[in-house]
Amino acid sequence: MELEVDRNYNWDLRIPKIKEVYYESGDELKKLEAVKGGRWRIEGPTGCGKTMLVEYFAAKNKLPLFTIQGRYMLNPADLIGRPTIIGNEVKWIDGTLTKALLCSQERECVLLVDEFNRMEPRCQAIFLEAADYRCQVTIEARDEVIRGIPENLYIMATLNRGVDYFVNRLDAAVEGRFSVIELDYLGLKNRDAEIELLMERCGIKYELADLLVTTANKIRIEAKSGKSVITLGIPTRNLIKWAELITAYFKRGIGENPIIEAAKDAVINSIYEGQAKTTVMQIILSMCDLPEEEIEQII
Repeated sequence: MELEVDRNYNWDLRIPKIKEVYYESGDELKKLEAVKGGRWRIEGPTGCGKTMLVEYFAAKNKLPLFTIQGRYMLNPADLIGRPTIIGNEVKWIDGTLTKALLCSQERECVLLVDEFNRMEPRCQAIFLEAADYRCQVTIEARDEVIRGIPENLYIMATLNRGVDYFVNRLDAAVEGRFSVIELDYLGLKNRDAEIELLMERCGIKYELADLLVTTANKIRIEAKSGKSVITLGIPTRNLIKWAELITAYFKRGIGENPIIEAAKDAVINSIYEGQAKTTVMQIILSMCDLPEEEIEQII
């Protein structure tokens, strides 16, 4: 007996709201907008804005967004769907991938597969049908094939790159279905944009924003060198927290140097361990151990 399924979806509820402006480090947003129904792998270190890029793209263009959070324990049923007991009946509940394909039958939409390379191979393989010209998924439990419209379905997979991430190797057949956009930390690609972002989001002076970005970039370059105990750079989100804590600590007289005190809480203890923590602390001290008068001027 075929399982009953309710597919009266309101796709408008999936359109994200623009909460913050996305600051481009290059032409990544223009590239996403240039190709209708593009298949993209967005790669880069953690915290460089990969997920935010996709969310902003969907919000800016008023497109429904379907998000799958990649993780090792993800089950194929999370993507395709599964039978579920509702009341006294067993009904079929569509998975996120199935919903995205159904939505594409009616309008343009975006499927975000976050941290794609954390998925195990059997889940990655499900995207083979969806990401190529077939744009479909096979639901064996219902003896059904859901076909989307390729030009209407943007598929964007984010991947963390680096030695500190536990990931599964991508199958060559999966990799070949995606074009690649490589992102880096905003401050390394567009220093002025990251300074502007800190000033706008945190209400800090240019001099302080410049100091924070300069310090963060020094640590990021160390992390990218491959020759340092530091293997992670400072994400922009932690830079924002650092700036916010500096202002709060300065107002309340917390710490002899609120810049360094805030760095301990927002960056050093939040991200780093062991020898890397010590080395990052040394870099921050070398850049931010300023006289009291200078601290008061830039904050």
